[in-house]
Amino acid sequence: MQIVAILLIGAFLTWLFFMFLIAYILFDLHLKKRKPDTWARTDEGETPDQDQMYKRGKAWSEQHSSCKEDVHIVNEGLNLYGEYYDFGHKKAVLIVPGRSDSLTYSYYFAKPYEEAGYNVLVIDMRAHGLSDGKYNYVGFREYRDIIKWLELLQEKYGIESVAIHALCVGAQSIVKMLVDKNCPDFIDAFIAEGMYTTFYETFKNHTIYCGHKPFPVVHLMEVWMRLFTHNTLFWGPINVIDKIKVPVLMLHGKEDIFSLPEKAVELYEKCGSETKELVWFEKGVHSQLRIANEESYDKAIIEFLRRIS
Repeated sequence: MQIVAILLIGAFLTWLFFMFLIAYILFDLHLKKRKPDTWARTDEGETPDQDQMYKRGKAWSEQHSSCKEDVHIVNEGLNLYGEYYDFGHKKAVLIVPGRSDSLTYSYYFAKPYEEAGYNVLVIDMRAHGLSDGKYNYVGFREYRDIIKWLELLQEKYGIESVAIHALCVGAQSIVKMLVDKNCPDFIDAFIAEGMYTTFYETFKNHTIYCGHKPFPVVHLMEVWMRLFTHNTLFWGPINVIDKIKVPVLMLHGKEDIFSLPEKAVELYEKCGSETKELVWFEKGVHSQLRIANEESYDKAIIEFLRRIS
């Protein structure tokens, strides 16, 4: 019996070791900048729709190259880079991309804001594009960089009013900033596409989509997350969205399998803003709603901005 018990314990410990190893590999692949070209600026996507987004976004950037200025800030010892498109307005939009995307992905979302009378700031989040950094902190540190970018808009360019457009994990950064005591007071609108309840929830759905069981590997990622970034997978917008006061527009797709539609309803119902709107799109996958609904997507944003101005 002792030999059987020892063998069982040995088998369990071996299994547990491999689960921790797989969890580390997932953390390393998805939340750590492993090489200089990881999460780099690019002109192409992983799908035909993403390719079109990059091409149309690049065309928008080239069309307005005379209005572009390369910008740079330093926060927490990191050099962070972006591009500012100055159309001569006192309002600006800051576009915050999702995990693994640089500012070249953000170009594609600028057009409705330009039409609505906003200057445009696109940025490389820390560890993305040209910006310094080693980890994606899923918003826990990135939100402090956002505050510095907003200060740049106000202090250098005299911007009086800011709208923020954020996708997926970018929305978590913004939610965390909006409830922070140091959040600037000139943010007039928060537009979120594909916002999730917690990073754990969306990463679990990614794991299922790839044909794997999330338990226990995704849960064990929490150990590596806390060890290397001192953050947690299990906190997200759902924890504090009731404290948000700025006007909120949520754009969500019924085909989104990563940020599930029913979770979007939970976020909307809990959102504390007196001015909030949830706009649904029948077509379009996660972070790719506009390419499937350009006219209605842009109309939703422009009309929302006009209503709150």
